[in-house]
Amino acid sequence: MPTDPLTVIARWQAAVSAADFEGLRANSTDDIEIIGSRGTGRGIPYAEDWVRKTGIGLQTMRAFPRGDVVVVEQNARWPAGADSAEAPERIIATVFTLRDDRIARAVRYEDLPSALAAAGLPPVVAR
Repeated sequence: MPTDPLTVIARWQAAVSAADFEGLRANSTDDIEIIGSRGTGRGIPYAEDWVRKTGIGLQTMRAFPRGDVVVVEQNARWPAGADSAEAPERIIATVFTLRDDRIARAVRYEDLPSALAAAGLPPVVAR
């Protein structure tokens, strides 16, 4: 029975936030693609390097699933001195694509409306 996509995303974010590379590998496809503000890369080695360099911590605020695509609004945190040009904490959004109960693609957007539009989902009313 397939795992709920939100459960997979929660596991993946927890692994990323804790720099848990075993958990990252377990919840990512071998050819995972990560597209962010500083570039694009593919594969587990790239994902591990991205986690090491950014030190990012992610926490889901809201999620908008549609089949194997899920848009997640997140609170993102970067440690002081991390290899990142980001503010220490901000709200971002990510479009996740799942395949075989693992994350196959993660595309970061600066805001929720942009991510929803990219995923072909309707806009939400501001809260």
